[in-house]
Amino acid sequence: MRIYQKKRSGFTLIELIVTTAVIAFLATFVLADYRTAGQRTALRLETQKFIGDVRRVENMALGSLDFNGVTPVGGWGIYLADTHTYYIFVDNDAAGTPGHGSYTAGDLIAETVLLSEKILFSAGIGASVVFVPPDPLVYLNGVGSGTLTITLQQADDVAVTRDVLINSFGLVDASS
Repeated sequence: MRIYQKKRSGFTLIELIVTTAVIAFLATFVLADYRTAGQRTALRLETQKFIGDVRRVENMALGSLDFNGVTPVGGWGIYLADTHTYYIFVDNDAAGTPGHGSYTAGDLIAETVLLSEKILFSAGIGASVVFVPPDPLVYLNGVGSGTLTITLQQADDVAVTRDVLINSFGLVDASS
């Protein structure tokens, strides 16, 4: 006589515990990377916004854009005021005068731009870039040659940075 046993379907307790542990382990890494990915994205966005503003200022100079009905004699520029602020300004100093090609107290601020509270400038504070039409000529801190490096970083992690390089030909590049 044969005795038939019913086959049981389902998982054993050990299989359920192992599966749950693997899922929890993977979820820990995904959630940890999700937080840092958001911070890295914020840094990339602020860097691209800054680069876009540098290029916008260059285009304003190329187009001899007027400010308050007057074409700036010294061109248009960007000035890094502090760790969270930069200005788009009109250079009122004519060629050959002191302050030409850099930000001075007599220049007019066209726009004040604030960085996100999570991002700050760690290098380049006090630097200015001025584009003078029609070529445009590019002045980095009042000098018509060289390369300016501006570093943006995360406020809560100084190791996470991005550099913006601007050279005297007006080329702008970001490196990580």
